[in-house]
Amino acid sequence: MKNCLQKIKLIGLIALAFFLCSSLGQTATTIGTNAEFLITNSVDTYLVPLTANSSGWLIWQKPEWLKITPEPVDVDTVFMNGRYYLLNGAEVDSSLDVITMPMLPAISQIYIKLEGENNTGTATDSLILQNLDTGNIWMGRIRALFDNGQNTTQATRIVVNTNTASKYPISLAVNTGVSGTYFVFFEHPHLLPGQKYALTREGRLTLFSSYGFPVANAEDLFFAEGVDNVSVNLGDIPMAGLEGTLIAQISRSTPAEMVTAYEVYYNIASLSGDWEITDFYQGVESTYSAQIHEGGGLFNGKWDRYPFTAEYTLDGYYRISFSDGRYQYQYIVRGLNNNEMSGEWSYSGEPDKLYTFSGRKKNNVGSLFPISDPIVGNWNFTSSENSCCCAVPGIFKGQGHITQTGTELVLEFNNNVKLTGTIDDNTIVFTGSFVHGSGMVHVRASATLMNQGAKIYGTGKWIYMAQDSECSGTTKFEATKQ
Repeated sequence: MKNCLQKIKLIGLIALAFFLCSSLGQTATTIGTNAEFLITNSVDTYLVPLTANSSGWLIWQKPEWLKITPEPVDVDTVFMNGRYYLLNGAEVDSSLDVITMPMLPAISQIYIKLEGENNTGTATDSLILQNLDTGNIWMGRIRALFDNGQNTTQATRIVVNTNTASKYPISLAVNTGVSGTYFVFFEHPHLLPGQKYALTREGRLTLFSSYGFPVANAEDLFFAEGVDNVSVNLGDIPMAGLEGTLIAQISRSTPAEMVTAYEVYYNIASLSGDWEITDFYQGVESTYSAQIHEGGGLFNGKWDRYPFTAEYTLDGYYRISFSDGRYQYQYIVRGLNNNEMSGEWSYSGEPDKLYTFSGRKKNNVGSLFPISDPIVGNWNFTSSENSCCCAVPGIFKGQGHITQTGTELVLEFNNNVKLTGTIDDNTIVFTGSFVHGSGMVHVRASATLMNQGAKIYGTGKWIYMAQDSECSGTTKFEATKQ
């Protein structure tokens, strides 16, 4: 355990947060992404990560001032059911028009650059691609800064929107034209607040600074030196357990400061939230509430008053299952962002039929209820825990009292268990250690404040460590305001 926590690979970042030393073993595909790019012509090329496929990408739209590598080739297609299909020499019905489209090969990344000698100022346009395997659309909103070849201090910033059911390729690349020492950084403000990690030249991820204070050997944690271009490709990383924002940066060291040359913000949506769900059944709409917390790959809450189980599917979606006492229900969430979800549902009364549903968060950004008053006070906790190999410690049980100073929380139980935490909007993180038997229990949990501050649903992971034994487990808990 000690050696594992000292230096870890990127895929173990979430494991560090939850005191585990294993990678996230989910298998999934990307549901679809929207990206925002700011690029300049002072940098030779930019790498754009895509989802791997076996058939290729059709280019629906491309700015005229954008060059893509590899070079697209023209192919014949037909448009049906909202997407394009390759003809591959096949005969088509006379009612369908044959449309020639540019196509990229079956690759998981492309390179883009600005072209055009006479362009000045700025321009904004979209790059839109269609995955020929799935029909899903990838769209990148691109803002171009034409600086006539002069060096610029403006860093390339990319925002990627994805979710916890997906895999996403972590790829960074920049060519600044300035030789120097380059660092590759990763941060996750929600899971590891104040901590910045560096990916070293040996391929290790280790702590670089804590709340802005560098570690003793920080200057030795560089990724490359004596170069003007840096490329990092860590492959497809499962997003499960990484809810929140993962920040990746390439920075160049100068005598005065770190200069950021390239950064990617991976906004990773989860199912957590207070949802208003609308079902569509034989032309009739019905609306009800769902309260869901997702944290560390675990799920908790109620779907229309009923406890549910949830899991990630192999094809990159979410499966939610529950019973109303008469029928079994299953919901497949195929689309998810920070505020909306959509998909299909079925029930055991008509097992061969699928119906659609949609969901929208009640606590959208801009209308969040004030959290300072609801979180403070007495709460009644109930929980269920499981363990690989030992008796569970009973962490979130009984009467608990929460106090708040700014964004910092303290949760105390009547059995003298005391946890500290933080709150950001309606998202809570609890951590702490306490004596249990002849050893210590270390716990990290996350939770969501719901029902206008009257309810908490959460999940967590814990490790029990004694001189001669060690075991771990998970907890699911809920709390009602007293």
